[in-house]
Amino acid sequence: MGNKRNNNIILFSGIPASGKSTYGKWLEEEKGMIYWDLEHETLEEVEKRSGLYIGRGHDLGSFLEAVKETDRIIVIDWGFPPDTMLGEIKNLFDNKVKLWWFDGDRKSARTSFLKRGTVSEEALDIQMKKIEDHWPQIKNLFGENIIQSINSNGEYLPKEEIYKIIFEN
Repeated sequence: MGNKRNNNIILFSGIPASGKSTYGKWLEEEKGMIYWDLEHETLEEVEKRSGLYIGRGHDLGSFLEAVKETDRIIVIDWGFPPDTMLGEIKNLFDNKVKLWWFDGDRKSARTSFLKRGTVSEEALDIQMKKIEDHWPQIKNLFGENIIQSINSNGEYLPKEEIYKIIFEN
């Protein structure tokens, strides 16, 4: 990981049902970090929950600048569509946001995801195909920061283990 990253802004992305949201929520509850599920929460909801108010406006840029001015860490959870958003992720990387990809046994993740019943199997298949099609670019962008978070038995890597990988290495 030898490059200097902004230690207080971290992006979690990865395959569906790889544990990103569960882990991000745990970091907020147990470690006092700010967690933002970009797909399911508005910036205003995160500001209210975190107590980090931004007087400069309610936009992502202002929020990230405010986070940089504190000692709080924000974890952004975003299962982005790789066919259209890889450039945006590269832009975050270029702006020193620390990137982490959650991966693992995709069959187990698929089974776990479909049990939720929140998204159709067809939509899941489309997202997974996009990930497969763009895997070389994703792997290049995330580099060594790929966590095998779910195994072939459907078991997730313990949260403390993930914490050590991300924060203690």
